[in-house]
Amino acid sequence: MFADERILGGPDGDPGGFDAFLPEGLAEEPAPFAPPPATDGQERLARLRLIRSRRVGPATYHRLLAAHGSGRAALAALPEVAKAAGVARYTPCPEGVAQAEIRAGRRIGARLLLF
Repeated sequence: MFADERILGGPDGDPGGFDAFLPEGLAEEPAPFAPPPATDGQERLARLRLIRSRRVGPATYHRLLAAHGSGRAALAALPEVAKAAGVARYTPCPEGVAQAEIRAGRRIGARLLLF
């Protein structure tokens, strides 16, 4: 469990974030899904924004990708998933924050790895 999941948790103190509100069966066990490689910059940015969004940990990230097929689609669906979880006025990680992270990584020679 990650620190943000312990602090933010899900409904009724559930530490699993949004997993309880994903389509039936997705939260029960890992989906045998490998998203296609993020070959364009907008998809890479969307996936980084998704994983950096509040209440989205690694398991929820992969389940959202499995349910929606791409980072862009998962990111677009995230506010409705949050609403179903009882989180009002949810906004995903801002684009500028993710872009700044990518720029900072480039300055030190880092590469963005997406799974």
